[in-house]
Amino acid sequence: MDSWPALPQILPVFENVGEAGRKATKRGRDVPDNELIVQMRRSLMPKAASTQDIEHVPAPLNEQNYDLTDLENKLKHSARVLETVENFLLHNIFNFGCWLLIARQQFQDAKSKGVLVYCSNDFTDWVEQYCSVKKTRAYDYMKFTERFATFPRVLKCCLPFHWFHKHGQRIYKYLQANADEGSFWSNS
Repeated sequence: MDSWPALPQILPVFENVGEAGRKATKRGRDVPDNELIVQMRRSLMPKAASTQDIEHVPAPLNEQNYDLTDLENKLKHSARVLETVENFLLHNIFNFGCWLLIARQQFQDAKSKGVLVYCSNDFTDWVEQYCSVKKTRAYDYMKFTERFATFPRVLKCCLPFHWFHKHGQRIYKYLQANADEGSFWSNS
Protein backbone atom coordinates (compact mmCIF):
# COMPACT_ATOMS: atom_id res chain seq x y z
CA MET A 1 0.00 0.00 0.00
CA ASP A 2 2.86 2.32 0.58
CA SER A 3 3.76 2.15 -3.08
CA TRP A 4 0.45 3.45 -4.29
CA PRO A 5 0.46 7.02 -5.60
CA ALA A 6 -1.12 9.71 -3.49
CA LEU A 7 -4.64 10.48 -4.63
CA PRO A 8 -6.28 13.81 -4.03
CA GLN A 9 -9.02 13.62 -1.50
CA ILE A 10 -12.43 14.64 -2.69
CA LEU A 11 -14.94 15.89 -0.23
CA PRO A 12 -18.48 14.61 -0.58
CA VAL A 13 -20.94 16.97 -2.28
CA PHE A 14 -24.42 16.93 -0.88
CA GLU A 15 -27.00 17.73 -3.51
CA ASN A 16 -30.14 19.78 -2.85
CA VAL A 17 -28.88 21.00 0.49
CA GLY A 18 -30.68 24.15 1.53
CA GLU A 19 -33.03 24.20 -1.47
CA ALA A 20 -31.85 27.65 -2.51
CA GLY A 21 -34.63 28.01 -5.05
CA ARG A 22 -34.57 29.69 -8.39
CA LYS A 23 -33.75 33.34 -8.71
CA ALA A 24 -36.34 35.59 -10.25
CA THR A 25 -35.51 36.10 -13.90
CA LYS A 26 -37.00 39.56 -14.11
CA ARG A 27 -36.58 42.29 -11.57
CA GLY A 28 -39.63 44.40 -11.00
CA ARG A 29 -42.17 41.69 -10.42
CA ASP A 30 -41.57 42.13 -6.73
CA VAL A 31 -42.46 45.84 -6.94
CA PRO A 32 -46.07 46.38 -5.86
CA ASP A 33 -48.43 47.96 -8.36
CA ASN A 34 -49.07 51.02 -6.20
CA GLU A 35 -45.31 51.66 -6.07
CA LEU A 36 -45.26 51.70 -9.88
CA ILE A 37 -48.00 54.35 -9.80
CA VAL A 38 -45.95 56.37 -7.29
CA GLN A 39 -43.01 56.25 -9.72
CA MET A 40 -45.31 57.50 -12.48
CA ARG A 41 -46.59 60.37 -10.34
CA ARG A 42 -43.04 61.40 -9.43
CA SER A 43 -42.08 61.47 -13.09
CA LEU A 44 -44.92 63.72 -14.28
CA MET A 45 -43.59 66.50 -16.45
CA PRO A 46 -44.00 69.95 -14.93
CA LYS A 47 -46.44 72.20 -16.79
CA ALA A 48 -43.71 74.72 -17.54
CA ALA A 49 -41.42 72.13 -19.14
CA SER A 50 -40.16 73.27 -22.51
CA THR A 51 -40.48 71.01 -25.54
CA GLN A 52 -39.56 73.62 -28.13
CA ASP A 53 -36.49 71.81 -29.49
CA ILE A 54 -38.36 68.55 -29.87
CA GLU A 55 -39.84 67.49 -33.18
CA HIS A 56 -43.32 66.08 -32.72
CA VAL A 57 -45.16 63.28 -34.44
CA PRO A 58 -48.44 64.88 -35.55
CA ALA A 59 -51.62 63.43 -34.12
CA PRO A 60 -54.03 61.98 -36.68
CA LEU A 61 -57.33 63.75 -37.29
CA ASN A 62 -60.32 61.64 -36.31
CA GLU A 63 -62.68 62.69 -39.05
CA GLN A 64 -60.25 62.35 -41.94
CA ASN A 65 -59.88 59.20 -44.04
CA TYR A 66 -56.39 58.23 -45.14
CA ASP A 67 -55.35 55.92 -47.91
CA LEU A 68 -52.41 53.57 -47.53
CA THR A 69 -49.97 55.69 -49.53
CA ASP A 70 -50.64 58.70 -47.28
CA LEU A 71 -50.29 56.48 -44.24
CA GLU A 72 -47.05 55.07 -45.57
CA ASN A 73 -45.64 58.60 -45.80
CA LYS A 74 -46.90 59.48 -42.31
CA LEU A 75 -45.36 56.32 -40.86
CA LYS A 76 -42.01 56.97 -42.56
CA HIS A 77 -42.00 60.54 -41.20
CA SER A 78 -42.95 59.34 -37.71
CA ALA A 79 -40.24 56.66 -37.75
CA ARG A 80 -37.70 59.29 -38.77
CA VAL A 81 -38.79 61.55 -35.90
CA LEU A 82 -38.40 58.74 -33.37
CA GLU A 83 -34.87 57.92 -34.54
CA THR A 84 -33.41 60.64 -32.31
CA VAL A 85 -33.25 60.26 -28.56
CA GLU A 86 -34.62 63.75 -27.90
CA ASN A 87 -37.84 62.95 -29.77
CA PHE A 88 -38.35 59.49 -28.25
CA LEU A 89 -41.09 60.65 -25.90
CA LEU A 90 -44.30 58.96 -24.84
CA HIS A 91 -46.62 61.36 -26.67
CA ASN A 92 -44.66 60.84 -29.92
CA ILE A 93 -44.79 57.07 -29.44
CA PHE A 94 -48.51 57.31 -28.72
CA ASN A 95 -49.17 59.34 -31.89
CA PHE A 96 -47.06 56.93 -33.92
CA GLY A 97 -49.13 54.08 -32.46
CA CYS A 98 -52.30 55.91 -33.55
CA TRP A 99 -50.98 56.12 -37.11
CA LEU A 100 -50.12 52.42 -37.02
CA LEU A 101 -53.61 51.51 -35.79
CA ILE A 102 -55.22 53.58 -38.57
CA ALA A 103 -52.92 51.96 -41.12
CA ARG A 104 -53.77 48.49 -39.79
CA GLN A 105 -57.48 49.25 -40.12
CA GLN A 106 -57.06 50.56 -43.68
CA PHE A 107 -54.97 47.52 -44.55
CA GLN A 108 -57.64 45.18 -43.16
CA ASP A 109 -60.37 47.06 -45.06
CA ALA A 110 -58.46 46.75 -48.34
CA LYS A 111 -57.78 43.09 -47.62
CA SER A 112 -61.48 42.41 -46.93
CA LYS A 113 -62.39 44.01 -50.27
CA GLY A 114 -60.06 41.57 -52.02
CA VAL A 115 -57.44 44.16 -52.93
CA LEU A 116 -53.94 42.71 -52.79
CA VAL A 117 -52.08 45.34 -50.79
CA TYR A 118 -48.87 43.43 -50.29
CA CYS A 119 -47.69 40.07 -51.57
CA SER A 120 -48.07 38.31 -48.21
CA ASN A 121 -51.30 40.16 -47.28
CA ASP A 122 -49.86 40.61 -43.79
CA PHE A 123 -49.92 44.07 -42.20
CA THR A 124 -46.67 43.69 -40.28
CA ASP A 125 -44.84 42.62 -43.44
CA TRP A 126 -46.20 45.70 -45.23
CA VAL A 127 -45.12 47.99 -42.37
CA GLU A 128 -41.65 46.50 -42.29
CA GLN A 129 -41.15 46.55 -46.07
CA TYR A 130 -42.68 49.91 -47.00
CA CYS A 131 -42.44 51.96 -43.82
CA SER A 132 -39.14 50.64 -42.40
CA VAL A 133 -40.67 49.84 -39.01
CA LYS A 134 -39.81 46.52 -37.42
CA LYS A 135 -42.72 44.21 -36.65
CA THR A 136 -42.09 43.98 -32.92
CA ARG A 137 -41.68 47.73 -32.59
CA ALA A 138 -44.94 48.30 -34.46
CA TYR A 139 -46.75 45.87 -32.15
CA ASP A 140 -45.23 47.49 -29.06
CA TYR A 141 -46.33 50.98 -30.13
CA MET A 142 -49.83 49.83 -31.07
CA LYS A 143 -50.22 47.99 -27.76
CA PHE A 144 -49.05 51.08 -25.83
CA THR A 145 -51.58 53.23 -27.70
CA GLU A 146 -54.43 50.78 -27.16
CA ARG A 147 -53.69 50.47 -23.44
CA PHE A 148 -53.23 54.11 -22.55
CA ALA A 149 -55.65 55.87 -24.91
CA THR A 150 -58.11 56.20 -22.02
CA PHE A 151 -55.38 57.54 -19.69
CA PRO A 152 -53.88 60.58 -21.49
CA ARG A 153 -52.04 61.87 -18.42
CA VAL A 154 -49.71 58.88 -18.70
CA LEU A 155 -48.22 60.57 -21.77
CA LYS A 156 -46.91 63.36 -19.52
CA CYS A 157 -44.67 60.96 -17.60
CA CYS A 158 -40.93 61.29 -18.09
CA LEU A 159 -40.33 57.58 -17.63
CA PRO A 160 -38.76 55.78 -20.60
CA PHE A 161 -40.87 53.75 -22.99
CA HIS A 162 -39.03 50.61 -21.94
CA TRP A 163 -40.46 51.06 -18.43
CA PHE A 164 -44.00 51.06 -19.84
CA HIS A 165 -43.15 48.16 -22.11
CA LYS A 166 -42.12 46.17 -19.05
CA HIS A 167 -44.89 47.24 -16.64
CA GLY A 168 -47.63 48.41 -19.02
CA GLN A 169 -50.04 45.53 -18.57
CA ARG A 170 -49.83 45.67 -14.77
CA ILE A 171 -50.31 49.43 -14.74
CA TYR A 172 -53.25 49.22 -17.14
CA LYS A 173 -54.99 46.57 -15.03
CA TYR A 174 -54.32 48.57 -11.86
CA LEU A 175 -55.77 51.76 -13.35
CA GLN A 176 -58.82 49.84 -14.59
CA ALA A 177 -59.41 48.28 -11.17
CA ASN A 178 -58.88 51.44 -9.07
CA ALA A 179 -61.39 54.12 -10.00
CA ASP A 180 -59.73 56.97 -8.06
CA GLU A 181 -56.32 56.38 -9.56
CA GLY A 182 -57.82 55.73 -12.99
CA SER A 183 -59.73 59.02 -12.94
CA PHE A 184 -56.54 60.91 -12.05
CA TRP A 185 -54.73 59.46 -15.09
CA SER A 186 -57.72 59.81 -17.42
CA ASN A 187 -57.80 63.60 -17.02
CA SER A 188 -55.22 65.39 -19.13
